[in-house]
Amino acid sequence: MLAKSAKRVKAIGVFVTLGLLFVCRHPFLLGQACSPKDGETSLAAVAEEVKAQFGGVRFHREEELEEQFIAHSLAPSDSLAPHFYQLQKPRYELSDGKVIDNVANGIPTMFVATTANEHKVFKLYGFGSPEQEFNHLVAEAPAQKVRNLAGAMSRGLLCAQVVYGFSPQWWVADPANAKLKAANHFFAEGHHDGLLKAQKWWNSMKQYESLMRINVSKEGAQGFAIDLPVFWAPVEGPSILQINIYHISVSEAGTCHMNPQPARSLQ
Repeated sequence: MLAKSAKRVKAIGVFVTLGLLFVCRHPFLLGQACSPKDGETSLAAVAEEVKAQFGGVRFHREEELEEQFIAHSLAPSDSLAPHFYQLQKPRYELSDGKVIDNVANGIPTMFVATTANEHKVFKLYGFGSPEQEFNHLVAEAPAQKVRNLAGAMSRGLLCAQVVYGFSPQWWVADPANAKLKAANHFFAEGHHDGLLKAQKWWNSMKQYESLMRINVSKEGAQGFAIDLPVFWAPVEGPSILQINIYHISVSEAGTCHMNPQPARSLQ
């Protein structure tokens, strides 16, 4: 009886070992990540890199960004799509033997992406050269083409968020959206007359109403352009509100490029 059990355990062990070897050779099948090869970066290495400045971090997976990355003209494949993560503080930490609940994040906006098997990490917004890293990610991902304005819009807005750090919270989708954001800004500053201040600001901005919306167009033979208005206000000092319009170029291959300076400022 014991001999049979031993054989059974041994057989299970061999099966599991073979299974792990199979997954490591074909990591896309189950989305499993094996140990990175020499010269490749891991998420653990990124966590160690930022530890000195921000302490411990966790990687919050952003599945909506992954879905946005895959062109809708293709059949999406979850097993091949890159993984996108935003760096956050761990929900709980130990300090002097006490459990601390991290209510505030305490980390600036930072994104990374990985290949589907997580063998390669691409450091996006919050690190150096995020545009170059994103375009390297595009080259590693399943081949796809941006064929129409809708696809270009999707890719451009993805880059706006994870490459250039423009939070969707401050995108100006239409003129009414801009007026509402202005009111929210004044109320957040403690003004009891936020609506009145927003109306006064809006009256001075009406001449730019036609520019206060996200616009996408063809750019050259094999590319597209997205003009993204972003609501901006200084963190310190008096409120000088303006809308910066950034010009993001999207190639047919899905790469992005943007001049760091706004193409136009409305104020």
